[in-house]
Amino acid sequence: MGLTPKDLDFATTATPEKMKQMFEKENIRMINAKGEKHGTITPRINDKENFEITTLRVDVVTDGRHAEVQYTTDWFLDANRRDLTINSMFLGLDGSVYDYFYGYEDLQNRRIVFVGDPVTRIQEDYLRILRYFRLMTAMKRELQHNSVRPIVNMRRFNESVMKVIQ
Repeated sequence: MGLTPKDLDFATTATPEKMKQMFEKENIRMINAKGEKHGTITPRINDKENFEITTLRVDVVTDGRHAEVQYTTDWFLDANRRDLTINSMFLGLDGSVYDYFYGYEDLQNRRIVFVGDPVTRIQEDYLRILRYFRLMTAMKRELQHNSVRPIVNMRRFNESVMKVIQ
């Protein structure tokens, strides 16, 4: 899209414990963050910049906002639990793009598309509704009926919005 990313998120097959061991061995400071129970470790490099590094995972149980996770080494399984196709791509260290759900094509066409069933994705985490609309606005796109209709038609849409607001 011709934009410079504001932050980079990293994914790894290393568990949080393994990452902590590696960073401690190299005397790299880690920021205490709430994300560790979901597999995220935040090292601070050169006392200048924080990087979020998250262990590949699957969501075992979700309640509409939080998930119980299980770590995996399967990149496809991690991509499959994500909310949007453009958020399910991985860039390998060699520059290869791993794109299981055509997120690159969606990005090129400025489409925001849920991975799999939109209702399921939203019920896993209601904040995904806001994320969808934020990204649509950022891309200056018109709302697409394929993705918006499930949001509007959700039987408990009003309850979902209230959970997001709370």
